[in-house]
Amino acid sequence: RWYRGYSRGVSEHETVAQLVLPLLNALGWSPQNLAMEWTPSGGAGRVDVAAFRPFRREFRADDDISMIVEAKRLDNSCIKGLEQARAYARALPNCLRLVVSDGMRYAIFVRRSGGEDFSQTPAAYLNLLSPMDSYPVLGCDGADEALLLLSSAWHPDLSRSPLVRRSERFDD
Repeated sequence: RWYRGYSRGVSEHETVAQLVLPLLNALGWSPQNLAMEWTPSGGAGRVDVAAFRPFRREFRADDDISMIVEAKRLDNSCIKGLEQARAYARALPNCLRLVVSDGMRYAIFVRRSGGEDFSQTPAAYLNLLSPMDSYPVLGCDGADEALLLLSSAWHPDLSRSPLVRRSERFDD
């Protein structure tokens, strides 16, 4: 609440360092499985946060990215970064989750079943200051599903959302 009430001009970097990364750490992501400002091979631009599947390789690689987070400044619409994040994710075939966030709000998108692109609507949405069970205006699930989708232990078979891709690529 401090950020909401007392802080002005919180930068995108502060949003990632002070809000996004602590949440991801709390949801089981180790620092070794998170990279800030990752530049994918052959990609254009830098991913704000790349989350690598645990226990896959000794070194981080594009093929091991399972989720990316595109962050925006606090109180900017978190949906603003969606097209930018989609462009990054297209070059990462094993990335099944795409998150856009302003640090307080998280919209999580998943790859379409059998497709190369992500759903047009979020599979789940989370507003940390006002968590809800669902967001009918967005047509998606709420806090419970969002926290599951953000966790390091997520697997498509765990999700209840109809938008979540059931993938044969998971063999762990």
